[in-house]
Amino acid sequence: MLFDDEKFKEMQDLIDKAKISKKFEFKNNNGKFSKIKIKNALQIALEKAIMPEIYIEEYKALMEYANKLDEKDRVDEKIKNIRKKLDKKIIDKYANLNIKEIKYLLFDMKWMKRLESDIKNEFEQVLNSLSSKLLLIAKRYEHTLKEIEDRVENSKQAVIQALQKMGYTW
Repeated sequence: MLFDDEKFKEMQDLIDKAKISKKFEFKNNNGKFSKIKIKNALQIALEKAIMPEIYIEEYKALMEYANKLDEKDRVDEKIKNIRKKLDKKIIDKYANLNIKEIKYLLFDMKWMKRLESDIKNEFEQVLNSLSSKLLLIAKRYEHTLKEIEDRVENSKQAVIQALQKMGYTW
């Protein structure tokens, strides 16, 4: 980013190349570039600049995008502040918990729910394993031995007939 300390030369070169008027002062009393002064100069330039007709829609879209980014930054800052307040409330609440509340939170709310969930999952895994084995056994014994022997005999007869039609004998 151009505002980083090590990029003073790049900023100065950019200002010199753009031939920006000397009436704008971009550096603060310390000799460092001031974001606020640069932003104010850009605002003045934007207000006085003549916008070509073909760029107006693009400019409006970019400005709307910039406004949305600013709004997002404000909301992010609010979220950060609210989170800090919430963390402080939680820390304060922890300090005031009694033994009964601690036991309730640890055993009932945390460990017991986890144990219950783990037991249910284990039970479901065992049931799934048993049902898949049962389906495999059912598939394996879907046909009786008599049906399989009849199919083998029919296939054998069909092969013999096909071979006899081709002229093979034995």
